[in-house]
Amino acid sequence: MHHTLTNEADYVAEIKALTNGRGVDLVLDPVGGKSWTEGYEILAPAGRLVAFGLSAASSGKSRSLIHAISQVIQVKKWSPMKLMDDNKAVQGVNMGHLFTELDMLGEQFDALVQMYEAGQIKPYVDSTFKFSEAAQAHHYLHDRKAKGKVLLVPDQIAS
Repeated sequence: MHHTLTNEADYVAEIKALTNGRGVDLVLDPVGGKSWTEGYEILAPAGRLVAFGLSAASSGKSRSLIHAISQVIQVKKWSPMKLMDDNKAVQGVNMGHLFTELDMLGEQFDALVQMYEAGQIKPYVDSTFKFSEAAQAHHYLHDRKAKGKVLLVPDQIAS
């Protein structure tokens, strides 16, 4: 089942209702903080939570160490015994640490291109900015206005 929630409703309760209490097999979470705990709560038996970002630690355009620390403190600690008892998995991915793994990344990139060409995935581009507008693109992201991908393109190509 693929379902995207677009509002600020209690998504934990909504997911449990949509799945008759079973939960989901996979949660991909770029938010972090308490969101990881909520994602774990909605996992079905043998479900997997994949954490790949911590955007909750960002407080917008201004930096707030207190806000970042409060988000990190909210991260639940899972022990291997608890994971085994719950029959759930938690995994983390940091693409910045994988740039030297060209064999792995190349294979994954090829698979994504094939899925795109077959129409299996359809990335949503929210907006496009010229390279010379990179600062505006950055502000757009920090203002959390993007509802999809934000692209930077060479000035001569941008429309």
